[in-house]
Amino acid sequence: MRKTVFFGRLENIGEESVKTCSPFFYFFQNIRWICALLSTYLLLSPPLSAKLPKKKLKRLLQRYNQAVRYENIPKMASLLEQLAEDNSLRMAKLILKVAVSYDHPRIYRSCLFALRKFNHPKAKAYLHSKLKNGTPPQQIILMEAFQFQKGKEYTPKYIEKLRSSNPSILRLAVEILAKRQDPSAIPALIQLLEKQQKRKRQGLLYFEIRKALHRLTGQDFLTPQEWKQYWQQRKKKSSPYARTVVRQIQKKGPRFFTETVVSDRVVFIIDISASMEEKDPYQGGENSSPSSNTPSNLPNSRMRIERAKNQLIQVISQLPPAAYFNIIAFNDKAYYWSPRMKKASTSRKSAIQWVRQLRPKGLTATYAALKQAFHNKKADTFYLLSDGEPTVGPGTGEILDFVFKQNRFRKIKIYTMGFPGANRQFMATLATNNGGKYSDIR
Repeated sequence: MRKTVFFGRLENIGEESVKTCSPFFYFFQNIRWICALLSTYLLLSPPLSAKLPKKKLKRLLQRYNQAVRYENIPKMASLLEQLAEDNSLRMAKLILKVAVSYDHPRIYRSCLFALRKFNHPKAKAYLHSKLKNGTPPQQIILMEAFQFQKGKEYTPKYIEKLRSSNPSILRLAVEILAKRQDPSAIPALIQLLEKQQKRKRQGLLYFEIRKALHRLTGQDFLTPQEWKQYWQQRKKKSSPYARTVVRQIQKKGPRFFTETVVSDRVVFIIDISASMEEKDPYQGGENSSPSSNTPSNLPNSRMRIERAKNQLIQVISQLPPAAYFNIIAFNDKAYYWSPRMKKASTSRKSAIQWVRQLRPKGLTATYAALKQAFHNKKADTFYLLSDGEPTVGPGTGEILDFVFKQNRFRKIKIYTMGFPGANRQFMATLATNNGGKYSDIR
């Protein structure tokens, strides 16, 4: 038998004396554990409304306005993240507005980080309403901000975006669903693939959907009919969402040097500066002996400009009839084949004739070429080929900033290719920042 003090009374607690305990004894024994669990939850979970003191918020806003006045980008970025700690509807509106209107990469990244912090019901409801029905820039910003947020509530929001009529939002939704690795998106992606086939569009979006399905299932099929058949069989199994044996994804389309052109809305950007007249030695094979690889013994077919022209003519000849394309050549200036993109079925001949007359001369105006490329409103993919670095106009840093401003809401994929002498770091960064890939051409 043991003794305990309960409400100031000494009670004997034993098998025969349990009935003498007050009924409140059991209640308080349980409530003690409930309070402990509740306290732990409140300590570990972020507060719903953690508004900053008015004086501190006022100081932060004053410092932010001063940073804007002096264009102090690092200070602005830091203060935006601090302002998000107010967790209020007012700050959510402010930061979303800054993300839309201010086109500096660092500010944009800070805004995305700050927008993830809001968990107050009013602020969260406002951001989710803009994610659903906001302007295209607002939707894209919030899609990128919330793409790695945990919780089942987010995947349906991205699945809903698969109905968007905006190509940039549509491609971004497919890309994010693949990254989230949520297999519940598989049926919606197959449905979108079928819709693209009915519209006779098998370009970049069609490939991106297949790539997303490949990432989610480990399988790859060329047509929605094959995907539907696979999924019908898969659903009957006990673990339909389990990832199966990985198959390598197939790329269908003409080749441009190292890349398969899967887009049907493409712009080719070709360097025709004086250095493109150089000849590159053979890499391996029967023609790679030291004697045959000297510049004087190399044929004109090893001239960079000739290799670029031959590859370009070949890819233009093989583009699907319904594809739209354009070509931009650049040296001191940028020159376009057409002021707007043209359909392959009716324009191949004139494009090939234009390519054949290109001659190397002058310097390298990469900025002017990219600026001209962004005038093509239908484009979703650029291929940039060069053998040097920008020598006319803005430098590499300014070009990267310019492309970010132009492309943050368009989401054009930029693939870059470099002959020997190209600025590999710049071209690789340009490609990586814009969903593409850099390749060396030897």
